[in-house]
Amino acid sequence: AWIAISKYVHHLPLYRLEAICARHGVDLPRGTQAAWVITLGNRVQPLINLMDERLRSSGYIRIDETPVQVIHSEKSASSDHWMWVRVAGPPRQRIILFDYDASRSSEVAARLLEGAHGVIQSDGYSAYDQVAKQYGLMHCGCIAHARRKFFEAIKALPKKEQKIATDAHEGVRRIDELYKLEREASTLSDTER
Repeated sequence: AWIAISKYVHHLPLYRLEAICARHGVDLPRGTQAAWVITLGNRVQPLINLMDERLRSSGYIRIDETPVQVIHSEKSASSDHWMWVRVAGPPRQRIILFDYDASRSSEVAARLLEGAHGVIQSDGYSAYDQVAKQYGLMHCGCIAHARRKFFEAIKALPKKEQKIATDAHEGVRRIDELYKLEREASTLSDTER
């Protein structure tokens, strides 16, 4: 448990855990740790499969991908690889799945959303439009990304106009009101909603 938490929660690489153990007089080679991590992964795979099944059947999936650098890869060390994140489910039953892939192609998005129904929510990456069309999903955008575009519009204004109320400022204000409502709703009990 300590190795899994150290690696996946505290982001400590196995070589560093090996050094920590050595400082305490414990010989725990990273090869042994790696074997344990692989075994753990195999043991939890049925749980991950069940979570994936429930996520795909939820009717509403949020999805995004972010670059990660991989030290040893078939690509060069500086190449970006991708961590794909999918989220679904109500607040106290949230399912969050991370999928690594060396590609950001629409084929990865299609594989991760195959069998899903209902709505997917993402940023403006066009691969999601293709997948939504392919699977008959409704694709909606992310309000945080829309808000960012309003801020970019404000930054693009001449300095003296950035403090003057514009349509972009109004867009930010309205989105902030939505966020305020969301924060208030999150404090309500299930019976008050």
